Amino acid sequence: MSGFLYALLPVIAIVTLGHVLSVRNWIPTDSWRAIERLSYVVLFPALILRTLANAPFEEAPWGLAAALIFAQFALGGIGWLARFLPNMPGPAVGSVIQSNVRWNTMIGLSIGSLLFGEEGLAL
Repeated sequence: MSGFLYALLPVIAIVTLGHVLSVRNWIPTDSWRAIERLSYVVLFPALILRTLANAPFEEAPWGLAAALIFAQFALGGIGWLARFLPNMPGPAVGSVIQSNVRWNTMIGLSIGSLLFGEEGLAL
């Protein structure tokens, strides 16, 4: 558990720093938009392509990959079952499903990289 916490603390620190910078308006809103766009459109895809190009797939932990895929389907199924809850409006069901299966990729990759190195990043 402590390994996970040590991997999570830098991510929390960076998110907190970004929040403080945003709330205090130390970086203008237009600059934040440019930073986000650069991150999502250029830097993040470059990281994914570099990681996948250098990933040793013959040594990949396929069992762990299968477990992660199974977990995504299970969470999607749980979200789908939310439509049977009383007083659950249709659009809310979509939100529940999305919140179950759409994890924050940047945070997930950061934690995976800190916990498992390049192998965790590739997975």
